[in-house]
Amino acid sequence: MKRILLPAVLAMIALWGCQEEVMTPEPIPSDPAVPLEISMCTAELTKALVKDTRLPDGSSVGITIKDDYGVYTGELFTNVQYTANQESGNQVWSSDSPVMLSSETGTAYAYYPYAEACTDITAISIRANSTVQTDFMWGIPVSVSKDNRKATLVMKHALAAVRITYVRGTYSGTGNVSKVSFGGNCIAVAGTLDATDGSISNLAGKGTMLTPPQIATTLSSTLQEFELIVIPTGETQGKIVITIDGKDYTLEFGDIDLRQGQITQFHLTVNDGELSLSDITVSEWTYAGSMDTA
Repeated sequence: MKRILLPAVLAMIALWGCQEEVMTPEPIPSDPAVPLEISMCTAELTKALVKDTRLPDGSSVGITIKDDYGVYTGELFTNVQYTANQESGNQVWSSDSPVMLSSETGTAYAYYPYAEACTDITAISIRANSTVQTDFMWGIPVSVSKDNRKATLVMKHALAAVRITYVRGTYSGTGNVSKVSFGGNCIAVAGTLDATDGSISNLAGKGTMLTPPQIATTLSSTLQEFELIVIPTGETQGKIVITIDGKDYTLEFGDIDLRQGQITQFHLTVNDGELSLSDITVSEWTYAGSMDTA
């Protein structure tokens, strides 16, 4: 009886050994992440207003990648700095610590200009006063992943622009223009930008008159102009004050509709004793920014 069972037991043991060896899982190949690369275009610069098809070399933007849980593949890719430089005649954006994309889908957010102190892209501190004229921008969010490396982020102006033009009419004085100011409840000088949707909150300094530094000019039949970047409040009261030959000439408005991403242009004529409004035109603040992830 023992001679019959022993071979059978040995066979079963051998069979179990073979089964365990066959069922051992093979190592799963790793899925290496790839670095995020971006390219961007903007517009020609007039002072601080970006109106061309790309940002100037040396500009930096902040990039944040999130998934449904607020992080991306367990990493905190928050406010990663990318800077523009020229390479072989092309503008190339690079980072010392690039975002690494995996096969997981995330959402990319961007804002301009980069601020090292920014820890929350939904609460970026912004200013627009007489000495600080910064063209803040935010990017329309897009989905990105290792397999979607060419996603485009379109950048939009977060603030509004004002352009004031004036020309000599019947004014009979010397016409020395020493100051041009714009303000009222239609603007603020500080606030908070949410770069995920472009909204602005926590407005401060509403009603301030902005008087940027400018070179003194003389009234003539040739059109003269200056521009301002302002934080719109949604209110419609505002005014323009031009100081000519030491006297202030004021034009008040009750229906101004300043909007983000638009330029409102006031066309003025200076007559004896008054400023005359010839026209108000509103146009898009031309800019198309793109960021290709790769």
